[in-house]
Amino acid sequence: MVNKNQNKILIAFIVCFFILSSNIFGVFASQIEEITFKTQSDHVLTLLDDLPIDINLLFNQDNFTMFEEMLDAIENYKDYWPIAPFGRFCLPSHIEGLDRSDFAPYGRQLEIRTPVDGIVFEHSTWDGTIVLINGIECVLECGLTVDIGNVCRIQFAYIEIAKTLWDEMETSGNVTLNKGDLLGFTNDIGDSSIVDFSYWYRDISIPPYYAFTPKLQGKVDVMYNFLYERAKLCGMYQQANLINEMFIHKDDEFWGSWLYKTGPFDSYIEEGVWIGSYDFGLYTFLNREFMTSETYWKNEYDENYNLTDDILGYGGNRVSVDPIPGHLAVELGHILLVEGDNTSGIIELRREYDSSASSYFGKFEVIVDPTDILSDELQLEFFPTLVEAQSGFTVNVSTFERTYHETIDDVVLPSPSTNVGFNFIYPTILGVIIVLIFTRKKKK
Repeated sequence: MVNKNQNKILIAFIVCFFILSSNIFGVFASQIEEITFKTQSDHVLTLLDDLPIDINLLFNQDNFTMFEEMLDAIENYKDYWPIAPFGRFCLPSHIEGLDRSDFAPYGRQLEIRTPVDGIVFEHSTWDGTIVLINGIECVLECGLTVDIGNVCRIQFAYIEIAKTLWDEMETSGNVTLNKGDLLGFTNDIGDSSIVDFSYWYRDISIPPYYAFTPKLQGKVDVMYNFLYERAKLCGMYQQANLINEMFIHKDDEFWGSWLYKTGPFDSYIEEGVWIGSYDFGLYTFLNREFMTSETYWKNEYDENYNLTDDILGYGGNRVSVDPIPGHLAVELGHILLVEGDNTSGIIELRREYDSSASSYFGKFEVIVDPTDILSDELQLEFFPTLVEAQSGFTVNVSTFERTYHETIDDVVLPSPSTNVGFNFIYPTILGVIIVLIFTRKKKK
């Protein structure tokens, strides 16, 4: 009992240290911000000095019990992130990559407020039902885009918009918003809640983190470090960096994200439906070099084993609710090269540890375009056995083209922030204390 109490005291100390020192941190960061804001004269980015959700509430800083439960959820592979890593691939609904940083309060709905002055650009709803949230009438499952200047926009999806704001937008159109105005609440999904949040610059989605002021970056770094340390203990998070590389294609190789182009399933495609919505429509093969080695070292299908060197990546496709004749739904799994090379050969998609009975075998060939990697094509067909794959393509072979997200590398941004060292030192000090806590927990 003494150890538990001491542990809680240590956690409380860290949290209080973070909150109390944020004022001191702000003094130093404000000097850095002056340098950053000078770039604003070039109309590059409109910076945010607050999240749309109170950062202390988002990370349960007002409730130490929930704070610890949140960290335990990460360590036990519940895939729970108050701020979802930008660019994550192989998510159940976003295998092509997540080009945003969603906010997901742990176990409660929270207010969403305008983080910066702006003008409503567009709004929509997928539901429209009116409900009471914390005594406020809200419209369910809405989308909202706000123009914040300098060719920048912030966008929310699955936000429960306050009905007073909704009515004003319906009547007046482009409503002016001031920083701190209530927009609504996070979407309620069972025992959790979420709002999709993205930052757009010149119509390209970039990591919102790059639009945070150095002061806000520092706060996010500290809080995110708590999550990251637990992800390291879990060992099963393929991509746990706050910002992941979106361009995962490799020259002349099958690695990358591929969208169905043509083949035997053309007749199933309906007009207006994104091809990636079909389980035959999208494959992602993520090479381990695009993964976070610190947080992905354990075999996902048997945590008693560490990943072996022959496992080169992770990926696959979706599973259809209604099976399509002739299509083998393989789901996601570990990738091994069985024959050939990364341009032409056979890969094994292993869904359990060292069990051929749960493996699928994909015969593939990359049709290389020497002038442009994005113009490559992939011929691909999966089989239930290696022997069948070795027999060659059948009439069910499909041709795919690379999917591509325009990302931060495609736009001209300010010079790298001058606060790199400061942001590094601050989380590192906290990280040392975090490690001490984890060490104490493991000794119990």
